[in-house]
Amino acid sequence: MLDYVNHDIAGCEQLKIAYDWKEHNQLVVHTKLRILAELTAKDPQPGKLTTEQVREAIKRLEDFVGILTDNLRTPGVLRTGTLPYRYSPGINGTI
Repeated sequence: MLDYVNHDIAGCEQLKIAYDWKEHNQLVVHTKLRILAELTAKDPQPGKLTTEQVREAIKRLEDFVGILTDNLRTPGVLRTGTLPYRYSPGINGTI
């Protein structure tokens, strides 16, 4: 995500990803899972993630690693790729 924000990934200008720095170390990202999956095809890392793999990665980063906060999570509601995501990467939402 930081590569995208820093304009270090070529060919992704058309992707609908909005972001905002809330503080100097808190990045809030607004997008959809499908768009994040598209971004993985454009980053320099080998391979591309599916929408389901992106969903699982976000869940793992939030639940187990503790470096991401899903700001739109509604308890008991299953998220789908069509709903927007608003998340903050970093430890407890900070980078």
